[in-house]
Amino acid sequence: MKKNGFLWICALLLMTAGLSGCSRDDDDPVFDDRLYKELLKEDFPEGLLNQTTTEFTGNEWGFANAPLWGQGYIQEGNLKVMRNSLGAIEAVDFTGAPAEERPKTVSEFYERYFGEGVIDYFRCIQHTEWDSGMHFETHDYYQQYYKDVIVKTSSGCISFIDDLMVGGSCDYLPIKDFDVTPSFSKGVAIEIFKSFMKLDDYDENRCELQIVRVPEGESFGPRLAYEVRNGLEGLVIDARSGRALYRTSYDWGL
Repeated sequence: MKKNGFLWICALLLMTAGLSGCSRDDDDPVFDDRLYKELLKEDFPEGLLNQTTTEFTGNEWGFANAPLWGQGYIQEGNLKVMRNSLGAIEAVDFTGAPAEERPKTVSEFYERYFGEGVIDYFRCIQHTEWDSGMHFETHDYYQQYYKDVIVKTSSGCISFIDDLMVGGSCDYLPIKDFDVTPSFSKGVAIEIFKSFMKLDDYDENRCELQIVRVPEGESFGPRLAYEVRNGLEGLVIDARSGRALYRTSYDWGL
């Protein structure tokens, strides 16, 4: 899916930012990693360390493929709107709209186009400013979290020029009553990753608990998962069943 204008720039910046912040140093919430061999032997289904295929096909955006892509911007009154194949809004371009039609705040944008309270699930992870001498621009990048667990690829970008909103985007994954407790530790996830990728050793601390979006019919649904990476290659593993969900690659040719 190709997105133009500010949305494409936002996506690249968010993905780049994700590379530098994907490792976590907090203690594992469930098991001591030293017990992972015993856990694998006693509690995991036979063949878990011999997986050769994934449940889904991954893509260049770092999540599982599903038939839910943006259809490009279309003119709707004074606005240009991008919707996915189900009609849900992904981005709005306000540059052709009068000031009175534009949201005044980030909260107003999220509430108007994605629902009341949606902004509460997003955190501002980056703020940039640029003063050209003629115009003053700000760009705020948002990331969705649920119970302090990052929701992978669910992010947004809001841009202002001279205090007028010029564009906003949001990939929001609705989540309700979702358990974020994994069934096994990061150590187990790393062993699964090493087996799947046929690695003898693994030195990097690149294992993160996430909520990822996976296909559910024509839409997406949440799945608790670990993403384990070694360099640019990664594997997303179901944090409850231990099954390989899809592979990821962070080589965009940049």
